[in-house]
Amino acid sequence: MSRILNLTMNKGEWSEAYALLTLASSSDFFLVDKFLTNQNTTQYKVSSILLPTDIPNSFVTLTLQNNSVLSSFNGQSNLIPLLEIKNNATQLYNQILTSTTTTFPFNLLDSLWTKFFNPQIKASQSAKTDIRLEITDTASQQKSVSGFSIKSNLGNPTSLLNASQLTNFLYEAHSNIQTTFLKPKKLGKFVISVPIKHHGSITTTYKQNLLAISPHLEDLISYLLIEYFGASNREKYIKDLIPLVVNKNPLNFSNLGLYKQIISQFLTITAFGMVPRSIWNGTLSANGGMIVVKNNGDLGNFYLNDSQSKSNLSDYLYEHTFLDTASTSRHDFGKVFDNKFFKFNLLIRL
Repeated sequence: MSRILNLTMNKGEWSEAYALLTLASSSDFFLVDKFLTNQNTTQYKVSSILLPTDIPNSFVTLTLQNNSVLSSFNGQSNLIPLLEIKNNATQLYNQILTSTTTTFPFNLLDSLWTKFFNPQIKASQSAKTDIRLEITDTASQQKSVSGFSIKSNLGNPTSLLNASQLTNFLYEAHSNIQTTFLKPKKLGKFVISVPIKHHGSITTTYKQNLLAISPHLEDLISYLLIEYFGASNREKYIKDLIPLVVNKNPLNFSNLGLYKQIISQFLTITAFGMVPRSIWNGTLSANGGMIVVKNNGDLGNFYLNDSQSKSNLSDYLYEHTFLDTASTSRHDFGKVFDNKFFKFNLLIRL
């Protein structure tokens, strides 16, 4: 199985390991609002942590027992002092904060990971679930095992939706575009004021996924991209771009609140399940929610089984997600072809 020794990762990836150690150190599962402020509820507790291994459908289970953590796998078990886990978490947190390189090793964790029976330290790039938790609702005593996504404020912003040619949206000007533009932002500033036909996503699969969320979503994203690439004030946050679209009301909604509602639903589904390359079946792979590593090292938790926390998560994504510009050469967008066609790329960061 995989080991930590000589493994190098970036701050966001090491934050997943840090979150795991922090969760293993305490049963508390504090819910937060859209500003990551604790909601002062102790209703939910972490009963156990399930970590994937290199063996399919096989997990290491971590359970807090007084001043120790019991690590169990395949009939074997280790009892690890809580102080050892907390010390590793503190050292890893300090390393993440002080590292001056893009990626770095943390070999001090290798000994502890051996006692954990060497579970996978990070999810695959395509996975939405980073960790599985058994959560106990202390009010009802019901337990449920759910997958959670881990995000971190300690490093660079992470991608909520990765850029690829599959996330390109196609446009057609009503008349020929004579000027050659060097960058997407210059092209955006020109086309934002000319009549444009939206052809939407260039990918049939992604078209179907967006349609499953809302018949208006594909057009709404197309308008958002025009506003982003053509913005004169460099607006990039979803919360700032949506009002620009609302002011023009291109979808002729009588209820202008639908713009925020539709994009918020899209952000949540993108965060927890839907990807452009495969048909979305309506389920959320990270069906538990999201865990955010705060700047001070605390964890902010959003739990989808709690209605208020689910609403707070929707608000958090709306407030903190933003559009970014990917590589134009790698993803083939931002230039005019056949005199009137061009593509803009959708890349969402958090």
